[in-house]
Amino acid sequence: MRNDNWLETAGFNSGKVSPGIGHYRVKKFAPDVEIGLERNEQYYGTPAAYDSVLVKSLPDNSARIAALLGGSVDVINAVPINSIDSIQSSGKYHLSSIPSTLLIFLLPDQGQEKTPKVSGTDGKNPFLDPRVRKALNLAINREQIAETVMGGMAQPASQIIVDGVFGHNPDLQPYPYDPQEAKRLLADAGYPNGFSMTLNAPSDRYVNGAQVAQAVTAMLSQIGLNVTLETFPFSIYFTKASAYEFSLYLAGAAADTGEGLSQMINLAGTRNPDRGWGGANRGRYSSKVTDKALEDAQSTLDDARREELIRAAVVEVYDDHGYVPLYHEFGVWGVRNGVHYDPNANLTNIFYTARPE
Repeated sequence: MRNDNWLETAGFNSGKVSPGIGHYRVKKFAPDVEIGLERNEQYYGTPAAYDSVLVKSLPDNSARIAALLGGSVDVINAVPINSIDSIQSSGKYHLSSIPSTLLIFLLPDQGQEKTPKVSGTDGKNPFLDPRVRKALNLAINREQIAETVMGGMAQPASQIIVDGVFGHNPDLQPYPYDPQEAKRLLADAGYPNGFSMTLNAPSDRYVNGAQVAQAVTAMLSQIGLNVTLETFPFSIYFTKASAYEFSLYLAGAAADTGEGLSQMINLAGTRNPDRGWGGANRGRYSSKVTDKALEDAQSTLDDARREELIRAAVVEVYDDHGYVPLYHEFGVWGVRNGVHYDPNANLTNIFYTARPE
């Protein structure tokens, strides 16, 4: 049956068609420019605090900060680390922050015998050796990255799932910073003089992501690796990662469902697009133990048993050094005094939480 009763784009953009069943309804929509919202008077719950909200698209960090400090907007998200002090010292604005579920991590290539951006290994992929993967984990000073590079707006990570999310394993601590042991492990694996490699990172995806990649490059160099940092814009970065063009890359992923099972399947499940597993596992980490635990967790309705299985999968990834977890990023919003805005662990802008203080 043919259906001609579709919403017209022009009507949606102009506000003639005003969809929405929540606190606000869409009044106007200009793609990549702004969204106009108005209070939904038919909303069944507590009404929105404001008659209208204008959401502006300001992807450039400098423009977003200038808009806040200049008084043209009341709330901004993704506050750059180097702007935190200016917001806090202004006397007119404050920060609203919360540890997020977003994990920033390194993932080494574990899916092919010859990896594209490593040399000095006689054609071998060194990351197939768990001793080399462990050396990477021990070479990273997570506390320094969280406190210095991220300005305290990050929490050193021990595992994929952040504390407070279902499936987090409280028995695991962040890998210790031990560059001497990392060097010993490299030598034991057959690389006493290290090897040459490229670390890839997106240039414009994560808060301070490029600076974090630079810090990691320096730390890996300290254990004898000859590391070159190569960055790409977000628009092409993950296309290259999905084509397995990287040997070691930086990325991030969050637990959007509020439970760690989906995040574990996405990151640590054996990559299988047909099955919907391993969507963000572009390093092709794979473990039968991990997969079995996650499969069993998917099929049990018993919460305690499901969490036990997820935690077992987390331990397997940890012991296998399948990932190099760096930190869980904080969600940080800049807010004008007089406005209350709730931070969100999924880094989502939830406009109806804004209200007068």
